[in-house]
This record gives sequence, C-alpha cells and structure tokens, in this order.
Amino acid sequence: MVQYEKYSFEKIYFITITILFSCSQIFPTGGYFRHGYGIKYSALAGSGVSLSLSPIGAATNPAALAFMNSNEYEFSIALFSPLRNYTVSGNPSGFPGTFGLIPAKVESESKYFFIPSLAASWKINDNSAVGAMIYANGGMNTNYPVKTFYDPNSPL
Repeated sequence: MVQYEKYSFEKIYFITITILFSCSQIFPTGGYFRHGYGIKYSALAGSGVSLSLSPIGAATNPAALAFMNSNEYEFSIALFSPLRNYTVSGNPSGFPGTFGLIPAKVESESKYFFIPSLAASWKINDNSAVGAMIYANGGMNTNYPVKTFYDPNSPL
C-alpha cells in the first residue's frame, strides 16, 4: 500500500510563493525571431509548424515539403514596426573613471522596415520533395539619434 504525505495549506502556499518569486524577469526583443514566415504562417502565430500550407512553411518544418501537392513558389513581404525606446532618469554619476547617462527619453529613428521571404518546392514523388527558402531574421534595426553617455569627448 502506498502512503502519501499530506501537505498543509501553509506548505503549499509557501512553495507556490517561493517558486513565483524565484523566477527571473523575461526581457523580450533582445533580437527577433518570427513565429511564422509568409502570410498564412504568420496568421497562425506559430501553430503552422505542424501544417504544410505553402513552401515557406519549410522554414520552421522542412518535412512539410513532402506533403505539398505540386511544385509551388511563394514570395511575401511583411511590414515590421516595433516601438523601441529607453528612458534614463536621475543625474549622471560624478564618480571618477565612470560615465553617466544623460537623463531623457530616447526613441529609435527607424520606425518601419520590410521583412521579405521567398520559397520554392519541387515534388519528386509521393514521399519526397526538394525546397529552397530565403527569409530574413535577426535584429530590430534600432537607431538612436542622440549621445547616450555623458562624455563630452565621446563621438557616440
């Protein structure tokens, strides 16, 4: 016979609170990785990885090409407009050998950019296909127009 230890409400509450407060913060947009490429897969918000709707789906699941019905080609372009800024408050540090930040709210000058994707698939037989994809991925094109550091000799 298996016996289970009974936990009191206080123990469960303490364990839950400890787990919640021990989690670290998540900082999104340290880069950019799309959840889907092309119109169909972007609309599915990541769940398109299990479908074979068009050849660009092979960017996230190459095996999907084998389920395509014919030779297909696809081109798409997405408009990306992330809002990027930072805010500095307080006075610059006056400690020797250090630099401070100028208090201000600074926004990126780059507001919009395009993300292209191109794909093709060629059916070989009922179980095989060959495909080629070109898609953009990476940074977020951030461009800050002002000096950030409180160093009069710095060009940045």
